[in-house]
Amino acid sequence: MRAYLFFLLVCALVLQIGCEEPFPAYEEPQNVLSASLKRTTADTLTMVQDSSGMLIGADPVGISVFVRNEYVQLLQGDALIDGKLNFTMISPAPRAFSTESLTQSNVVRPPVFQNTIAITPGDSAELRVRWFPASKDFFLNGVPYSEVVRSDSTIFRTYAPVKFHVEGDIRLFERVQSIAIKPMEFTQTYIIIILH
Repeated sequence: MRAYLFFLLVCALVLQIGCEEPFPAYEEPQNVLSASLKRTTADTLTMVQDSSGMLIGADPVGISVFVRNEYVQLLQGDALIDGKLNFTMISPAPRAFSTESLTQSNVVRPPVFQNTIAITPGDSAELRVRWFPASKDFFLNGVPYSEVVRSDSTIFRTYAPVKFHVEGDIRLFERVQSIAIKPMEFTQTYIIIILH
């Protein structure tokens, strides 16, 4: 009986000591998402103008935003898709353009289902943007070009390559703050066809 009581006393003491040890404080995982950009269109894009200089059509620049799950578990939650891209022409003449918004309508994958989005570990959400550098002044003013006039008086004007810089931020989940998108620079050549 004494041995039994001694055993119970030792067990109670061990349990009490074990219960007094504090649990480590919970820390929210950091850097669970990363974001990058990729241009998805050709190096040379075309614009068409009529003889008065009115723009009839133009190829947009295609940009994909990839938001990668860097966490070791599935990220799933209420969607709150909000972001922006800022485009700047950095050469040959610096010019800033209006901000391009990122919303749920830009999401290509994964689908947003019942206002919920989920990304598996190592996978990426993709948002697509079709952007044309509209500005108050024609953005290629001052950029050198060469010109060929065809027999039907159609003019083909090839501009020197221009360099763009893109940066921004994106938020996908209601409970995860927006993150900066890794900036990107790319060179684009434009051909303008002027009809007569």
